[in-house]
Amino acid sequence: MKKISAIKLSYDNADRVKFQLYAEFFRFLGIYVWEYCTSMECFFGEGKLLADDEDVIYYSVEPDSRNNPEMDFGRQETLLRILRNDVVMVGLDDDFLAAFDVLSEIFAGNNLFTAALTLQYFRYNNEKTKEAGISFEKAASEIDHKIKEKVYVDNRYMIYAKLYCLQKSNLSSVLCNQTLAVLESDLVRQCLSLLKDHPDFSNVWTLIGMIYEKSNGKSRELLAAFENALQMTGDRPFVSSIYYWIGKRYETLKLYDNAMENAYRKAYKCAPKYRVIYKMGIAMERLREWEKAVNYYDECLRFLELKEKYLDLLELEYYFKTHIRAAFILITKQEKFGRGILHIEQALRYREELEETLKTGDGYSEFARQIYGGEYQDFVSLAFERMNPERAYQYLSIAYSRLGVKKKL
Repeated sequence: MKKISAIKLSYDNADRVKFQLYAEFFRFLGIYVWEYCTSMECFFGEGKLLADDEDVIYYSVEPDSRNNPEMDFGRQETLLRILRNDVVMVGLDDDFLAAFDVLSEIFAGNNLFTAALTLQYFRYNNEKTKEAGISFEKAASEIDHKIKEKVYVDNRYMIYAKLYCLQKSNLSSVLCNQTLAVLESDLVRQCLSLLKDHPDFSNVWTLIGMIYEKSNGKSRELLAAFENALQMTGDRPFVSSIYYWIGKRYETLKLYDNAMENAYRKAYKCAPKYRVIYKMGIAMERLREWEKAVNYYDECLRFLELKEKYLDLLELEYYFKTHIRAAFILITKQEKFGRGILHIEQALRYREELEETLKTGDGYSEFARQIYGGEYQDFVSLAFERMNPERAYQYLSIAYSRLGVKKKL
């Protein structure tokens, strides 16, 4: 029986919601997720493993029916049961299988799938973010109750899942100006205790880094935690997110542009996903490499366009703001007014199309409908509200002014 630290999930873009369910569940157990989308091979690539990567398992997400059913409790329960039957054959350790049985019920019962995605999409003060935090706090309490039963008291996956839930609950509390579920220092202490018993559990170091994410005075601790995780994993495709968070911290520190760019570049080499590509554009802006910045923004847009109607709610926002970032450079730094205006027009047209989907439920709202069911319009509206067109009109005015064109906006 073997322990795993990562899983490679292979899927087609049309089955993305099903992939997301599995990915969030494995993260909940403390397993790194290596995402590989077969219909976007030009970006994902095959990725390389080391010769001794026996701690990585592979799972292909089977094509689903194309009627795009809602990911409600019954469907989550069914899909997790199928996943459980499949992973039994891999020969994983008994603790993992025991935790799977308990945690899958808690995961589906508290709808942690949508709660996790909500905290990814809406990292600011709003009612949905607050509700997600409550779901995680409730799940942590249920897991803690199970751990107190003798059979689970030393189960690393159960303990990690509880700490993961508390970190998510704390994140929600910070974003919504609420009291923390657990003091940061107490949560870190529990993580270190888990590492003492399971020193090979590198994802716990990643979790410690995430605990410090919203602590401005804890940069040294955050960076040290992420570096400890990287020393244990090496530069493999599934650690792209660790480098991404390191880059984000350097970005907030303002005085470490080279360190920021280095971290984002390493994330890009591990797995060039849209957020990393976008951040490479930001890094190039900081270094005043305008042409390189625009090239990265164009690459980010190509990545998102390949997803067609399967854009998640954060990607919808990124598609809009990436056009605006590119337009800013083209108009104000390079005086390439035609290209800049084109980016702005595409962004505004896209925003209008998204507004239309709020009325019809088609197109860009499809992904949200599968995840949130009857509440999908509320969530799409939150994403739409974040697409402020003010800067778009500002840059458009600059372009027309410098071209000597009088146009009412």
